[in-house]
Amino acid sequence: NAEKGFCAPLQIIVDRAEGDFVYDLDGRKIIDFQNGWATNPLGNCHPEIIEAVRKAHERYGFHWEHGLRIPFAEKIASLTPGSSLSRFSFEVSGTEAVEAAVHAALCHKERRYIIGLASSFHGESLGGKLLSAYDSDNYRYLEAWTGGVIRAPFPHSEELPDGMPQNDYIDHCLWYLEHHIPKHVMSRENIAGVLVEPALAEGGNWVPDSRFVREIRDICTRNDWLMIADEELTGVGRTGKMWAVEHSEVIPDILIMGKHLSGGVESFAGFSAKDE
Repeated sequence: NAEKGFCAPLQIIVDRAEGDFVYDLDGRKIIDFQNGWATNPLGNCHPEIIEAVRKAHERYGFHWEHGLRIPFAEKIASLTPGSSLSRFSFEVSGTEAVEAAVHAALCHKERRYIIGLASSFHGESLGGKLLSAYDSDNYRYLEAWTGGVIRAPFPHSEELPDGMPQNDYIDHCLWYLEHHIPKHVMSRENIAGVLVEPALAEGGNWVPDSRFVREIRDICTRNDWLMIADEELTGVGRTGKMWAVEHSEVIPDILIMGKHLSGGVESFAGFSAKDE
């Protein structure tokens, strides 16, 4: 915010992207720290990726059912935390993957509610906006549509109450999730799961204490809720491990991934889930 001394940079219009750099319309060479909003895990326009996609287009055109799907799904299954998520659903966009994962959780549990966390971001579609909570303006005039979403606090340091230690705020957020919501908001038997970003992205680029993620896993297990980890922006190595949940040694029930799966060349996303 301007009152905090922050001035937003001028918008950059990219003329060319290559490896770890982008070039603007004036020819300036700029280090690319955003990697196309996390879509380019191997850098911009990686020649091996472009060549692989070119060959696939020449052979398959645009068809849904072809032979590359099977080895890809097997490879992803082997890379999921603990190699425990053996099923994969192919989707086109990250937002679609979030919505599909949430719908799968609701259908599997035959329940009507999902808990989302404040400061989170899960997409810009109607469903994605209703699940997100990084900014209340993002779902303005959609408030009447949020009936199946319950929001809980996320222990973001920017939201820390004055004078409260960080660990105390983490304890409060966990208490709210497990005790306040089932007692005062919705029966725990009608909640299908908790949708969480293991590290905030659009909501502030902030990493919570690993204890918070571990205890969400424990809360979900105790209450028969599904833990749904949205790794659209944190997966495929962007946090130093393949998946951000691995920093907390946690295995979610559903893991959402996207953007980065095609190396930034094609729209491609999906979610992995336990067999059941």
